[in-house]
Order: sequence, then C-alpha cells, then structure tokens
Amino acid sequence: MSILNEGSLSHWRDGDVGRTHYPRLSENLSADVCIVGGGLTGLTTAYLLQRAGKSVVVLDSQELARGETGRTTGHLTTVLDARYCDLQDSFGAETTTLIAQAHVMASKLVGKIIEEEKIDCAYYPVTGYMLATTPEQQDMLQREADAAKQSGLPGWKKLSQIDIGRFYWTSGCLQVPNQHIFHPTKYMLKLAAIIVSRGGVVHTGNAVQEVHGGDNPYVVTDNGYRVEARAIVVATHTPINDTLTLHTKQAAYRSYSIACRIPKDLYKPFMLWDMNDPYHYLRTVSGETYDMLVVGGEDHKTGQANDGAQRYQAVEDWMRALFPGTGPVLYRWSGQIIQSVDDVAFIGRNPGDKNVYVATGFSGTGMTYGTIAATLIRDLIMGHENVLEQVFDPSRKMFSNLGRYIRENSNAVGYMVSDFVAPAEAEGEDQIGIGEGAILRRGMHKIAAYRDDHGQLHECSASCTHLGCIVQWNGSEKSWDCPCDGSRYTPDGKVLHGPATKALASVDTLAPIGRVPEAEEPLQNMPPPDPALQA
Repeated sequence: MSILNEGSLSHWRDGDVGRTHYPRLSENLSADVCIVGGGLTGLTTAYLLQRAGKSVVVLDSQELARGETGRTTGHLTTVLDARYCDLQDSFGAETTTLIAQAHVMASKLVGKIIEEEKIDCAYYPVTGYMLATTPEQQDMLQREADAAKQSGLPGWKKLSQIDIGRFYWTSGCLQVPNQHIFHPTKYMLKLAAIIVSRGGVVHTGNAVQEVHGGDNPYVVTDNGYRVEARAIVVATHTPINDTLTLHTKQAAYRSYSIACRIPKDLYKPFMLWDMNDPYHYLRTVSGETYDMLVVGGEDHKTGQANDGAQRYQAVEDWMRALFPGTGPVLYRWSGQIIQSVDDVAFIGRNPGDKNVYVATGFSGTGMTYGTIAATLIRDLIMGHENVLEQVFDPSRKMFSNLGRYIRENSNAVGYMVSDFVAPAEAEGEDQIGIGEGAILRRGMHKIAAYRDDHGQLHECSASCTHLGCIVQWNGSEKSWDCPCDGSRYTPDGKVLHGPATKALASVDTLAPIGRVPEAEEPLQNMPPPDPALQA
C-alpha cells in the first residue's frame, strides 16, 4: 500500500502522463506576456493568449503541474463552495447568474480544447448529488435548487432519494447534472507541449522573486535573470507580488484527500458533496484493473492545526459510512485552498500595478475558476470587453461581507501577536525526535528546528518571510506553515507555497549560534506509478 504525503504527493502526479522536463531560465528574455505559474491557470492563459497572437513565456518554481493543481481532485463543476442562494443575497440575481454561467463556460471550454487538440485525459460528464442530513439542510436544498434555476443552471432538482447502482440515499439530495471530471495533469502537460510546439517558451525551476509593473513590466528570478514583457500574469495560486492588499481579503485552508480502491465498474461515475461543516466531497476514478473513490474534506485554516492523521481518518470514516464495502486506502494527500472573504474569486488587474494581472481566491473550484481566469485575463490583455471584469475585480470592496473580513483579519493578527509571546514548544533540541519539528526559543528569537531521518538537526528562523508570523509545524506533511497568510516551507526552510518568496532566514543571521548546514534541494523522487491511474 502506498500512503503518500507532502514528499511524494498525490495520485494525479503518478502514472504515464508523458512528463517533459523544461530547463531553468539561463538568459534574459522578452515576450508579449510573461506568465508566472505553470498550473492550470497559467498554462491555460498562455495557451489562449498564444492562440490570440501573443508571444508567451511561462515560468514555474517547480516542474509543471507540481503545485496545487497537482493536488486537485479533478472536478470541473458548477457546484461552488458558496451556495447560489447566499450569493444572490450578497450580490443579487444578475451577478450570481454571471458567476454560474462563467463556470458553465469554463467546463465547456475545457471540453472544447480537449476535442480540438485531441488530448487524452479521461474527460467525461457525470451527475453530481448534494446530500442533506438535517431538516435545515433539506430546506437549503430547495432554496439552492430555486437559485440555480434562476441562475440558468437547468436540471438542478431536489430528490427524496437516489439509487446509484449499489449506493442508496434516502435522506434527500439535490441532483446536479452536467458536471465533468478529468485527469488534470495529462491535460496540463499536453497544453504545455502545444504551447512550446507553437513557439512559446517554458522554464521550470525558476522562483520569481520580483514582479514589476508599469509601462515596462518585468520579473526577476532567483538566479538573477529578467523576463521583460508588455504584461505579466501572476498565476501562483496566491499572489507573490502583493504584501497586503489581496491577502487581507482571503485566507488559506488545507483540505485532506484520500483515494480508496473499489472493484472495476462497481459504480457508474458520479460526484457527491455533503452540506456539513467541515464539508466532504467525493468522485470516482476509472482505472484499468480497478477503480477508486477519491474523497476529500475536513478543511482547516493553514498553520492552525497539526492533526493531519485525525483529519485523514475523519475523511475515511465519512466515506466508509456511505460506502462500507470500499477497499483499502491507496493514497492520501492534502492541498491548499484560497478562500476569498466574499466567496468570489479575484481575477483581473492587480490593484495599484499597471500591466500586472492576478488570479486567486478560487476556493474549492480551482479547475473551473482557473479556466475562467484564463479567458478573462486574455480579454483584458487583448483590450476586449468582458462582462466578468467587474464581477471578479480584485479591487472590489468588501461591504457585503464586512463582518467576515474583520473576523478573518482579526484571526491572523491574533496569531501574529500571540505566537511571539507564547512559550517554546520544546525546551531543548534533545526533545525533538526523528522526523519531528518544534519551535525553540533563544533569547528574543524563535527557531524552527527539525530533526531529519539521519538525526541531523536543521534550524532556521521561525518568522515567515512574508508578514513575519511564527510558522507552525505540520507533522503529517513535514512542513512549516504560516497561520497568518498560508505560506509554507520545507523542513529546512525553503519555500513550498507563497505568498512568501524567500526562504526562512538562517539562524546565523539572528545570533552567533553556529553554522547551519547547507540545505539540500527538495526531493523530486516519485513512487512507482500505479497502473490504475494510467487509464
């Protein structure tokens, strides 16, 4: 059995996906558009802009599709983390309809690209079901069905029960037709190959350190090279070019996923969601010799819980209560979700920066939102009108969600203050076991200390390099996570996830307490591919 965590990552990375190595940037370049981030958003944006006649350069700090898109459960869905009835209350029926139809468009566009480019990525339609377990949730189902109908989503229907082959549900649900699932890694890698074959440039292993807007925009990478462009697109899941403006309007959450073995063709493909808090979601995956149920949920704010094992178990318990005959857990992984305060993504011109565009706040629907972002940013760069510009404007005000805005920022400030005065988690280095991390205190400094599998202790500053909050140890994924902005670091302090762009500081810069060994590059080794995922 292969139980995977942060080091080897999710099932979407494995199998015969035709991965191509793209080299590091080794010279200064120029193009019409420089795209920072090689996930679904960045690659789709590059593909659409190239088709519109623009020259493109794509930069990513990792290999393509190794970031948050590599952790997705692969839903292309019009079911949002927020309810449509709640969006209508906040934004009105007209704006809610635009949001709904944007997601319909995105799913269709992915299908169109797959068909035109002949991409083999297991894309097919499914029906989804939103499950209710309480009388209050039953009432919400009808409200949501009515709101969906008003938003131009046909077929959303409240049912008293469902029968999906060997799965039965008799407590009421909302039937949601015209959803889609696919293999995102295969899709993205094919897009990258197409972009390069048509003259585009892709470089990986380049962490962008600086993003400069204005009349002559450019970016600077960690190895000192520049890419000049007429426009820059920051498609890094959460912006790396902004210190506060957007980060005060959104928050980072971890979501936990598992994949469990089931017999081949036991169920017709489908999706499920519950309405609990924390919520859960499920889809099927078809393999060559067996199928799988991919299940996720149990979200919490990044850096504010260190109980991954219990969260994985809770996801499994929820799944087995519904599907008691399911086989063993084959894979497990977690991903980062960026949740905007008002439940709507931020896509468009970066506040205060000319010719810089951002895409963030996708919540749990990154595959559709990433495609929406690509179409909207393409139109903005091309000078075309798009009715979605105001809907997703990153500069929009938070008046309708002011209370939530205050709560989210108070939470971050609370951690920023309390962690500096909180006592150390370990009194000394000898209390840190193999494979464990803890916060030590040395005078006024807090130290993030990790003992590797060989017994060597790695130490660095515990202050996040974005806003300065004290990072927290994530034992299930062997990472240091910031509870204020969601930045994440390897055990020896290198950046895993922004908005931070710089590694945790060496202890040598804090006090004369000895030399820290040179940090190794993050591991790139992958486990043997699972044959079921090569379908």
